[in-house]
Amino acid sequence: KRLIYFGESHEQPEVVQLELKVLKMLVETLTEAGRGCIHVFMEHFNFEQQDILNQYMLNKIDESTLFELYKNGTEGHDLEAYLPFISFAKDNADKVRLQAGFVPRKFAQRLIKEGEDTVLQEMKTLGYVNKVQLQPGSDSHYNFFESLISGRDLQKEFEEVGERFKRIFPAQVLKDTAMATAVGNAIKGSSEQSDKFLVVAGSGHIDYRFGVPERVDSLNLVPKEETIILTVRDKEALDFDENKDFLKVEGFDAKYPADVVLLYEQANEDEKLKEEIRAAYEKVASTAHKSGNLRLATAVMNRLGYSPEHIKVAGIDAFNYQGVGCPHSHAHIKTGDKVLDVGSGLGVDSFIAASECGPQGSVTGIDISKGEVLHANTRAESRDSKNTIFVQADMEKMPFHNESFDVVISNGAFCLAPNKEKAFREIHRVLKPGGKFSVCCTTLLTRLEDEVNWPVCMRVFMPLKDAQPMLEEIGFENVHVDDTDSTMSLSITVEGEEGHGDDSAANGEAMQSSEQASNPEKRRQGVHVGSEEFRHLQDYDMDKLCARVVLVGTKPMN
Repeated sequence: KRLIYFGESHEQPEVVQLELKVLKMLVETLTEAGRGCIHVFMEHFNFEQQDILNQYMLNKIDESTLFELYKNGTEGHDLEAYLPFISFAKDNADKVRLQAGFVPRKFAQRLIKEGEDTVLQEMKTLGYVNKVQLQPGSDSHYNFFESLISGRDLQKEFEEVGERFKRIFPAQVLKDTAMATAVGNAIKGSSEQSDKFLVVAGSGHIDYRFGVPERVDSLNLVPKEETIILTVRDKEALDFDENKDFLKVEGFDAKYPADVVLLYEQANEDEKLKEEIRAAYEKVASTAHKSGNLRLATAVMNRLGYSPEHIKVAGIDAFNYQGVGCPHSHAHIKTGDKVLDVGSGLGVDSFIAASECGPQGSVTGIDISKGEVLHANTRAESRDSKNTIFVQADMEKMPFHNESFDVVISNGAFCLAPNKEKAFREIHRVLKPGGKFSVCCTTLLTRLEDEVNWPVCMRVFMPLKDAQPMLEEIGFENVHVDDTDSTMSLSITVEGEEGHGDDSAANGEAMQSSEQASNPEKRRQGVHVGSEEFRHLQDYDMDKLCARVVLVGTKPMN
C-alpha cells in the first residue's frame, strides 16, 4: 500500500509499539526497493512546530531539547511516549521524513468564534489549506463525531444523534481539512512512485473513512486500493466475540472503522487499574436513569457543604451525586469563567458550576466512563444546559491545549487517579495563568496493610502528607489543604429513614430508597457497597485510615 492511515489511542505505549512496527515494515520495503522516502504525518505536531522537527531529524537538537521546545507549544501531547517511534525515524533519516500534521489549535478556536472566511483566508496565506472554503462535514461524519463526545453507542443508537455539538463540529472538520491538505501536497510533490505516506492521528480523525481519509480521497491522488486504514481498540474495553461482525455500523458507507482493527492489552499496571475503575463506573452508569432517594441525596449534599441554591440547581439529578465534598466552596466561579470538571461522573457538580459561570461561560466535564458521559450529556440536553458538554477522557492526558480554563474543579475523581502527580500536572497545564483549582478527594492517614483486600479506590488513595509538597513542586502557589471536615463516617437522618456509613454514602452509592434496596430490578448500582468481597472492611475504623480533604491552589501569573 502507498498510503497508510493509523488511527491511534494517544500516548498508549502498546499502540506506539504497533506504530513503530508499521514504520519498520515500511523502512524494510524501501530498503529492498533501494529508493524512495516515507513521509510520516503526525497529529501531535502543528505546522508551526515543523522547524523543531526538522532540527531534530538533522541531529541539531537531541530528544530532551525537542521535548522542552515542544512544551512551549499548544498541542499538549505527552511526546515522550512517542520516543521509540521518533528516535527510530531519526535513526533512519535517509528514508523517513517526519512532518507536522495539524493546524495550530488557535485556528480551530477562532473558527468557532469568528467564522470561516477570516480564519480560512489567513490559513490559505500560510499554506495550511488550499481553498478559502471547507469541504462540509456530512451528516454521517457528524453522527460519528457526536458519538465520540456523547458516548452514544453507534451500533445500538445510530438514529439518536444529538444536535448540541454542531457548533464545534466545524473545528473538527478544519483539523481534518488541514491535515488532508498537508498529505495531498506531499503526494502531489512526490516524483518517486515508491514513496510511502503514513498518517498518524487519533482514531476520531480516521475511523470509518471520515475526516482525513475522506478529504484525501476527494483529491483523487491515490486509488483506494492503494490505501489501507489501521485503527486500534483496547481489548479489555470491548465486548468482543471472535468471528462476529465487529464495530459494524450499517448506516455508514464504510461500515467498519478500518481495514484492520488491532486489539491491544494494557501492560502498564496503572492502565489496568484505570480499566478496572472504568468498568466499575460503567455499571453505575447502567442504572443512573433510575430514580433514587432524593431526600437522602439532598441531606448528603447539605451535610457536605452544598448551599440550598446548589441543591436547587442539582434538582432531580441530586440522587446521582458522586463526591466526597463540595469543591464549589473554594472554587469561587465567576460569571464568564471557563470551567473544567475533572471526573464529572453523572454531571451534578458540572450543572452547579454552569449555573455559576452563566451563559457567558462554559463547563466541560471529562470522565473515564463512556456510560457516565452519555448519561451526563443526555441530562444536559434535557436541562437545556447549552454551556455544558461532557467528554470521555483520561485526567492524566487531557485532550485540551495549554491555558484553556479559568477554574478546575473535581470531586472524588482524584481519589482514583493512579498517578496523582501526572494528573495534577495536567491541571497545571490546562489552567490559565492565575487560574484556580479546587479538588475534593480522599487521602490516606496511614499505610494500608498489604495482606488486606482493599477496594481499587483505596489502593490508589494518596497519602495526605504528600499532597501539599507535591502541588508546590509542580508549580502551584497559595496551596491550601482544607481538612476541617475530614471524617469518613457520616450520620445523616432523613424523615422516615437513616443513612450512615463510610465515604460510600458521599459517593452517591447509598442514594436508594428502602424499596430499591430490597428490589433487585429497581436497585441502583454502586461501586463496592454491600459487596461480600469487602464485607471485612466493616471491622476497620475508616476515620483512622482516611481523611476527606479539599486541595486548593492557583497557577502563577508568570
